[in-house]
Amino acid sequence: MPVMDGMTFLSILRDTVFNGAILIISGEDKRILETTSRLIKSYGLNLLGHLAKPIGKEQLSTFIEKAINFKSPVKKMRLKK
Repeated sequence: MPVMDGMTFLSILRDTVFNGAILIISGEDKRILETTSRLIKSYGLNLLGHLAKPIGKEQLSTFIEKAINFKSPVKKMRLKK
Protein backbone atom coordinates (compact mmCIF):
# COMPACT_ATOMS: atom_id res chain seq x y z
CA MET A 1 0.00 0.00 0.00
CA PRO A 2 1.54 3.31 -1.01
CA VAL A 3 0.46 5.52 1.92
CA MET A 4 0.73 3.14 4.90
CA ASP A 5 1.52 -0.46 5.62
CA GLY A 6 -1.15 -3.08 6.18
CA MET A 7 -0.59 -3.33 9.92
CA THR A 8 -1.18 0.41 10.35
CA PHE A 9 -4.33 0.12 8.26
CA LEU A 10 -5.62 -2.75 10.40
CA SER A 11 -4.94 -0.69 13.55
CA ILE A 12 -7.03 2.14 12.11
CA LEU A 13 -9.87 -0.27 11.33
CA ARG A 14 -9.63 -1.61 14.89
CA ASP A 15 -9.95 1.90 16.32
CA THR A 16 -13.03 2.75 14.24
CA VAL A 17 -16.46 1.26 13.89
CA PHE A 18 -15.62 -0.90 10.87
CA ASN A 19 -18.24 -3.58 10.36
CA GLY A 20 -17.15 -4.78 6.94
CA ALA A 21 -15.31 -7.95 6.08
CA ILE A 22 -11.59 -8.25 5.40
CA LEU A 23 -9.86 -10.49 2.89
CA ILE A 24 -6.08 -10.58 3.03
CA ILE A 25 -4.37 -11.09 -0.34
CA SER A 26 -0.59 -11.10 -0.17
CA GLY A 27 2.55 -12.55 -1.64
CA GLU A 28 4.01 -13.03 1.84
CA ASP A 29 4.81 -16.39 3.38
CA LYS A 30 1.85 -18.53 4.52
CA ARG A 31 2.90 -18.17 8.17
CA ILE A 32 2.69 -14.39 7.89
CA LEU A 33 -0.79 -14.65 6.36
CA GLU A 34 -1.90 -16.92 9.20
CA THR A 35 -0.40 -14.63 11.84
CA THR A 36 -2.08 -11.61 10.27
CA SER A 37 -5.37 -13.50 10.23
CA ARG A 38 -5.05 -14.21 13.97
CA LEU A 39 -4.25 -10.54 14.59
CA ILE A 40 -7.34 -9.42 12.69
CA LYS A 41 -9.53 -11.76 14.73
CA SER A 42 -7.91 -10.55 17.97
CA TYR A 43 -8.81 -6.99 16.94
CA GLY A 44 -12.46 -8.06 16.75
CA LEU A 45 -12.59 -7.48 12.99
CA ASN A 46 -14.46 -9.70 10.54
CA LEU A 47 -12.12 -11.87 8.49
CA LEU A 48 -13.32 -13.67 5.38
CA GLY A 49 -9.97 -15.36 4.95
CA HIS A 50 -6.57 -15.01 3.36
CA LEU A 51 -5.15 -15.85 -0.05
CA ALA A 52 -1.56 -16.16 -1.16
CA LYS A 53 -0.57 -14.59 -4.47
CA PRO A 54 -0.81 -15.51 -7.22
CA ILE A 55 -4.52 -16.20 -6.81
CA GLY A 56 -6.76 -18.02 -9.21
CA LYS A 57 -10.05 -16.87 -10.62
CA GLU A 58 -11.93 -19.63 -8.78
CA GLN A 59 -10.35 -18.73 -5.43
CA LEU A 60 -11.27 -15.09 -5.85
CA SER A 61 -14.80 -15.97 -6.97
CA THR A 62 -15.31 -18.00 -3.80
CA PHE A 63 -14.37 -15.05 -1.59
CA ILE A 64 -16.41 -12.58 -3.65
CA GLU A 65 -19.41 -14.83 -3.04
CA LYS A 66 -18.60 -14.88 0.70
CA ALA A 67 -18.36 -11.08 0.70
CA ILE A 68 -21.68 -10.69 -1.07
CA ASN A 69 -23.38 -12.95 1.48
CA PHE A 70 -21.56 -11.48 4.50
CA LYS A 71 -23.83 -10.27 7.28
CA SER A 72 -22.03 -7.88 9.56
CA PRO A 73 -22.69 -8.22 13.29
CA VAL A 74 -23.59 -5.00 15.04
CA LYS A 75 -20.58 -3.65 16.88
CA LYS A 76 -20.37 -1.05 19.57
CA MET A 77 -18.30 2.02 18.86
CA ARG A 78 -14.77 1.82 20.20
CA LEU A 79 -13.73 4.89 22.12
CA LYS A 80 -10.12 5.94 22.41
CA LYS A 81 -8.88 6.58 25.92
